[in-house]
Amino acid sequence: MNGSVTTSVSGTLPRRQAVTVPHLRPVSRAHRSTYKRMLRRETHSPRTVAAVSVASVIIAGCLYGGTELVLELLDRPALLVAPTDAVAYVSQVNRLAPAILLTVGILAGLAGIALVLVALLPGRRARHEVDSDRAAVVVDDDVIAASLERRASVAAHIAPGSVAVTVSRRSATVSLTPEPGVLPNRFTAEKAIAEAIAFDALRPPLEPTVVITPTGRVDA
Repeated sequence: MNGSVTTSVSGTLPRRQAVTVPHLRPVSRAHRSTYKRMLRRETHSPRTVAAVSVASVIIAGCLYGGTELVLELLDRPALLVAPTDAVAYVSQVNRLAPAILLTVGILAGLAGIALVLVALLPGRRARHEVDSDRAAVVVDDDVIAASLERRASVAAHIAPGSVAVTVSRRSATVSLTPEPGVLPNRFTAEKAIAEAIAFDALRPPLEPTVVITPTGRVDA
């Protein structure tokens, strides 16, 4: 039976015997592919909200246009603008000032670029992967921030309430607020944070930054 056995004799210190570690088979290619899909699913957010929003705007526009056409065919007053009036106004758009046309064109182009970027770029959740060959591990950024907050609090010898941590995709910013009679050591805290990040083996890796706020904190 594999394991760690500790024996002791009266009046002597415990003695740890050798431990036999079972051989771990390498992860197969199929498992790696499964882990990769799971990690991507957990770290990327779907574009459901953006797609539903754009579809809702398009559907609302179509419904409005259809309603206006029906009202005009029935000789009823328009809700906002009659289709014939709208066509007549668009046909005279070349009479507008060039500056107005240029502004409208730029705004329309920016809106189009934004929609294309939303459609092509993947959405990301506030999570990081943990580098592991044996399992697919994902950690929320809030959990990472709480861990770094405790580590910085111990290293700087200040209360956890005097530490604020912000974790983004590739950086971790730690703000230390001085307490009465205590000046936090930025270099000690930065070293502790860097060691914690290196130990966690996060992907993508975080670049730590420690900042000491100019104003202190006085507890009531």
